[in-house]
Amino acid sequence: MNNYREEDREEFDEIFPNYSPDLFEVSIRTVSITFGNYPDLNYNHIVVDIPIKYSGKQRGVYKILFKFNGEVEDDFFIIQ
Repeated sequence: MNNYREEDREEFDEIFPNYSPDLFEVSIRTVSITFGNYPDLNYNHIVVDIPIKYSGKQRGVYKILFKFNGEVEDDFFIIQ
């Protein structure tokens, strides 16, 4: 969240008004394996979905894509 706040302050302030870390609720919803780029199946990941609630309201989902060796391949926040 701190990186997001620094990288896009205007959007962050719109989604998380009156920012306070105490108002966040986060928990892992799912952990799954994806086999992408069909039929080659050469873009594969372990995907972790973390719903983000702020001030009691669902704001989006944070997704982290891990390589099978545990290294982070990508991450992103999907605004809802």
